[in-house]
Amino acid sequence: MIAEGCQSFLYTIFYLPVSPVWLAILKIRLQHFEKKILHSTDNLYLNMAKHNHTGLAGEMLGAAWLQKECYQVLEKNWRHSHWEVDIIACKNNTLHFIEIKTRRTKKFGLPEEKVGKKKIENLINAAEQYLYLQPQWKRIQFDILSILMPANEPVAYFFIEDVYL
Repeated sequence: MIAEGCQSFLYTIFYLPVSPVWLAILKIRLQHFEKKILHSTDNLYLNMAKHNHTGLAGEMLGAAWLQKECYQVLEKNWRHSHWEVDIIACKNNTLHFIEIKTRRTKKFGLPEEKVGKKKIENLINAAEQYLYLQPQWKRIQFDILSILMPANEPVAYFFIEDVYL
């Protein structure tokens, strides 16, 4: 459970303006995370492209931001078949299925613009399976957390709640 004030250890580390110190901390955290992945996936991580590293950083920042906003993160990168949910969290007796999109620049558009109809359909399919396994949830919601991480600027969060097709 999250401590009073809804701030977690991750929040205190990651919710800082982009500065050399912040980037060094993030790099250390990512290296630690990479080591775990390397040991668990037989070195598949070595072939990841830079945008995958951005995605991992975004998911870490997203989880920390959600905890700061009083969400209880239940699952990260929950998978069923070929469907994946970035974050499954709860708040106020509602189960949230959250897609996180991260970009380092606006050059190719805002992060939330890259969540299309097919992605929402996949999110719904994954949610159906999760609810089959966890039938106690009566209220659900689909959300998008957009994270923009421009160089030498604070990280920007944009949370879109209750999206639908």
